Amino acid sequence: MPGFVPFEFGILLTGANMVKNFLKVLVDPPEVELDIVAVHGLNPSNKEDHAEATWTASNNKMWLKDFLPTQLPTARILLFGYNADVAFETSVAGVEEYVESLLNRLRGKRRVSRTAMTRPIIFICHSLEGIITKKALTISKLDPKY
Repeated sequence: MPGFVPFEFGILLTGANMVKNFLKVLVDPPEVELDIVAVHGLNPSNKEDHAEATWTASNNKMWLKDFLPTQLPTARILLFGYNADVAFETSVAGVEEYVESLLNRLRGKRRVSRTAMTRPIIFICHSLEGIITKKALTISKLDPKY
C-alpha cells in the first residue's frame, strides 16, 4: 500500500527501521525462569546479518543458541536487532527510538503471563550498545507501563 508506514507498539517505524528492528526468540525452553536479551554493537559496514554475526564464530556456531542453553537450560534467549549502521550519525532522538523499540518489543514478548512480566532479565551488550540498554533500564524503572 503506497504511503503506508507501520505503527508498532506506539513507535512509528520509518525507512530502514521497518526491516531492521526486531526482537527474535532464539531459544525458548518449556520451563522459562529467566530471559536473556543480546544487543549487538555498531554496524559500520551495514551488513544485513550483523545482529546474528556479532554472536557467531567463524565455524558458524552462535554461542547464544549453540552453547549458552547448555549452561542455562531454563533461560529464554532473545536477540534484539536494530539499524545500527546509522548509529554513528544518529541524534539523541534516534537512540530514543531504539530504546523505545527494545522496551515495547520486550513488553510484547513478556505479556503472556504475570510470571513472564516479573521474571529476571539479563542483558548482554556488545560494544557501545550498552548505552541503549542503560537508557532502556532507566526508562523502564521510571515508566510503569514497562
